[in-house]
Amino acid sequence: MQLPPWTSIALVVGLILMLAGPTMVALLLPTSSVWTNEDAEKLTKAGADLHSAIHAHDAHDRGQAAHGEGASENPLPDLAAAQREYETQLGRLDASRSRQGWLEFGARLLGVVVAACGIAGYVMARHSG
Repeated sequence: MQLPPWTSIALVVGLILMLAGPTMVALLLPTSSVWTNEDAEKLTKAGADLHSAIHAHDAHDRGQAAHGEGASENPLPDLAAAQREYETQLGRLDASRSRQGWLEFGARLLGVVVAACGIAGYVMARHSG
C-alpha cells in the first residue's frame, strides 16, 4: 500500500506547529511589538498621576476637616480622570497580553488541524487501498 506523501508531511508539520508554535509566535511577533516601551511609560505615568491625585485628595480632605470648609489655593488633580486614564492603560496591557496568548493558542490549534488532516489522509488511504 502506497500512502500519499502529503499525509506524512501534514503529520510532521502539524506536530512541529503543536510543539514549537508558541515559540515561533514569540520569535515572529515579540511581546515588545505588541506592548512597546512607550506604552509602558504611559502606564507608569498614569499610575503615578493616579497615586498623586489620591494623595492630593486625601490631604485636601484632611485639611478641610481640620480647618473647616474653605477654598483651596492649589487646584486638585481630577481623581476621576486619573482613574479612567490608569484603567485605560491597564486595559491596553491586558489586551496585549491576551492577544499574544491567543496567537500562541492559534498556532497550536493550527498544528492540531494540520496533524489531523495527515491522520485522516492516512486512514482514508488505508481504507481505499
